[in-house]
Amino acid sequence: MEIAESRKQDIPTIRTILENPAIDSKLSGSNKRDRFTLANILRNRQNLGLITELKPASPSRGSLLPLNEFQEHIPEASIQEKILFPTVKNIRKMTKEMIAGGAIAISVLVEPRKFKGSFGNLSLVAENTPRTIPIILKDFNISKAQLELGKQCGASNALLITSICDPVEMFYLMHEVGLEPLVEIHDEKDLEKIRPLQFAREPFVIGINNRNLKDLTTDLKHTFNLVLKVRKIFGESQPIITESGINLRNHVLKMESLGIFAALVGTAIMSGSITEKMEELTGNNHTFLKICGMTDYHILGKIKYPSISAFGTILDIPSSKRNLKIDETIEIHANIPENKLKVLVLKDKNLKEIKKIDSIVKPDFLQIHISKNALQLKDFPLYLLRKMIHPMNIKNSALSEVFNEIRSLPSEIFAILLDSSNGRGKILDLERTQQILKQIPNRRFIVAGGIGTNNIGTILTTLDPFGIDISSALEMDGKKNKQRVANFMEEFTKTQRQKTKEKCCFSSYKTQFPDRHGKFGRFGGKFVPETLIPAINELEREYCRYKEDPAFIKELNQIRSNYMGRPTPLSFSKNLSKKFGCKIYLKREDLLHGGAHKLNNVMGQALLAKKMGKTKLVAETGAGQHGFATSIAGAYFGMKTTIFMGAIDMQRQKYNVSRMKMLGATVIPVTSGTQTLKDAVNAGLQYWIANLGDTHYLMGSVVGPHPYPMMVRDFQKVIGEEIHSQIKFFEGRLPDKIVACVGGGSNAMGAFYEFIDKEEVELWGVEAAGKGSQTDHHALALQKGTDGILHGARQLLIQDENRNIQESYSISAGLDYPGVGPELCYLKAINRLKLSYITDTEAIDACLTLTHTEGIIPALESSHAIAFGLQIAEKMTPNEILVINLSGHGGKDIETLMQNMEKTSHE
Repeated sequence: MEIAESRKQDIPTIRTILENPAIDSKLSGSNKRDRFTLANILRNRQNLGLITELKPASPSRGSLLPLNEFQEHIPEASIQEKILFPTVKNIRKMTKEMIAGGAIAISVLVEPRKFKGSFGNLSLVAENTPRTIPIILKDFNISKAQLELGKQCGASNALLITSICDPVEMFYLMHEVGLEPLVEIHDEKDLEKIRPLQFAREPFVIGINNRNLKDLTTDLKHTFNLVLKVRKIFGESQPIITESGINLRNHVLKMESLGIFAALVGTAIMSGSITEKMEELTGNNHTFLKICGMTDYHILGKIKYPSISAFGTILDIPSSKRNLKIDETIEIHANIPENKLKVLVLKDKNLKEIKKIDSIVKPDFLQIHISKNALQLKDFPLYLLRKMIHPMNIKNSALSEVFNEIRSLPSEIFAILLDSSNGRGKILDLERTQQILKQIPNRRFIVAGGIGTNNIGTILTTLDPFGIDISSALEMDGKKNKQRVANFMEEFTKTQRQKTKEKCCFSSYKTQFPDRHGKFGRFGGKFVPETLIPAINELEREYCRYKEDPAFIKELNQIRSNYMGRPTPLSFSKNLSKKFGCKIYLKREDLLHGGAHKLNNVMGQALLAKKMGKTKLVAETGAGQHGFATSIAGAYFGMKTTIFMGAIDMQRQKYNVSRMKMLGATVIPVTSGTQTLKDAVNAGLQYWIANLGDTHYLMGSVVGPHPYPMMVRDFQKVIGEEIHSQIKFFEGRLPDKIVACVGGGSNAMGAFYEFIDKEEVELWGVEAAGKGSQTDHHALALQKGTDGILHGARQLLIQDENRNIQESYSISAGLDYPGVGPELCYLKAINRLKLSYITDTEAIDACLTLTHTEGIIPALESSHAIAFGLQIAEKMTPNEILVINLSGHGGKDIETLMQNMEKTSHE
């Protein structure tokens, strides 16, 4: 191939690059720990996943992405720079959008001439992608040098194009370098060439490319024609993906019905919002709509609505007035548009008959009504199960029986159709259906029965099912009626649009907040003395500059992985899960260096301060964890550190005070006011005003004047980003609920931010109720607070009717704060955040429960999240997933815990 031949001339230059001892420092992705590989990710998935591709250009369509200034003809001495120079603008933003859209892997095309790629692009993508997401080196790989440079740039997998090399030799060369092969085939000739790999012990993925290499057109029939032949040689467990030409939701569903593990998409997601395009392909915002009982193909040309997913026909069921013979069925299927799916409805056929009908009619899906015990689904071959819609009458059985029957069905079944009358059109039992969908959230359910224009809005809003099946409501005189279809589609589309609009409110959240004034709705802003304005403006300006700076991001990522210990584990709590009857995971921020999440923010701010030329750090602390973390940063960066801490908090947290002093920090007790966190912040800000020239004020939470709430959140959001990729790896889907404690709110925003635009995930903030929510001894700013200004920002505050800030209380010093971060206040205002509270006693009990059950001692702050998490766990089903952010270790609280345990034992 021409491109492969032209690639040969780059090999000597790539070898020269590899011989350069400074190469590691030039490649952002080179310091990643071992990255997960594609085959393992695919084997742990239930539904088809999307592999996104960073493809700057294509020979047929020219540039696809905004490119950096890139010289086509440059001096020979600069060819190395050309190979390493990132060619695409906004790579970080695009990578984050791909991850937010649910990419299970990212492919990066590095060929420079025809596709305008570079290894620099690969390196930047790897730098900005969690190690749980595989990175594919997509190149016309013909040499070991290409593979070695790809590995250095952070790749985990490499494309092996069968037609341009000896695939067996290249396969073992890739494994020698440490890259798992993605073996790409186009036709049966390629399949024969890779046949020897059936005996390979090393893992790999097979990719079926739908592109015609001669005229560059795409045709999904490549995958249809090859997939069964691939399975015959390599077996059912062999991971197979499809490449090229996947640009519609129905394409994804067709591929899934074939047992394809994933689809590689590039051009299809490059126009507009990448995340939104991915959501269109995965169907997150679109209900599967099937119009069943088609008897006249002429009507198909009159009801061309994009929202219709599939048309169904009924074959050889004499009791149905929409019954067709096989030749009539074939005629209608032939006239169904290519972008719509074809569903064939059968009843009481044996397996041999089903196979024969399937081979003749070739529907995309089979809806098979089976009389009880007439046919065992375990006897079905996988290729039929994958395209099966299994109907269930939910009316006449106890709910427990329905649940058991659903759970006993093979997991490979495409969807389950819930009906109340075996297809006779009786009205759907809405309440019963809602219970089923809630209890079994990880199955696809299509609902049917009495659905029409008058109730579709209620059904979509109440149930939000995967799919809708409708037939008789669209008919007049036994035929589908154009006007009735139009009336139904108007109501269906209106409801869908409203649902999408509501979701879009959150999907665009991250690009809207904070606004240019640093506000989240009415909260936030900059309410500071004039003397602080220059320093605050400088901080905002420098942060906005450095957060996009490749060198800054690279250095921070190196600190995170090599010094701090990121990523932290997402631990499955085996014993708690068994005890409470759902899947409970703990995000282990207690295992971060320093014993709490605080270091995420502190190292980021300290690095920024160093870049700004500051030589001193000043900070406030409540529980002592932020002060301890700041002291660590001061020692690491060689910066003089001063910590202000309330005198009462110093008594509660003697252990952390000792640790701060050991690290060389000066700890100053604050004896004014309540002698707790609020007063420590005041003292710290006053010190900063007096020392603006050489000192950076290192705010510990998502509070204070802009840009602090945004900046602290950005440094903490790595928590949620890791949860996203880790839970996708373990469970193949997002969690149902995430719980975090809320004081100022940094650990909560760190866990929540990644999921704000994913409405299916409930976000629960747990505040400290202290001695009781009805007493004056609590810290319920979000739930009992009113608007006010504290420490430079508008927020919800515990205050009296005269706007005097009241004393807050909690046994956990880190939650003992009368205010809360402005972004959390706004998330409450727009109903994206759910709230609860936990008392001191409940927190201590939860701390001991976790200690005795899992051998983990949580901080008292985290124990509030544990306590509430276990309360809601009791109401969750076995398949539901709960993630609790364990923000810190309880070592600092041992004295308080022992005192309370002794007090309880005496009582």
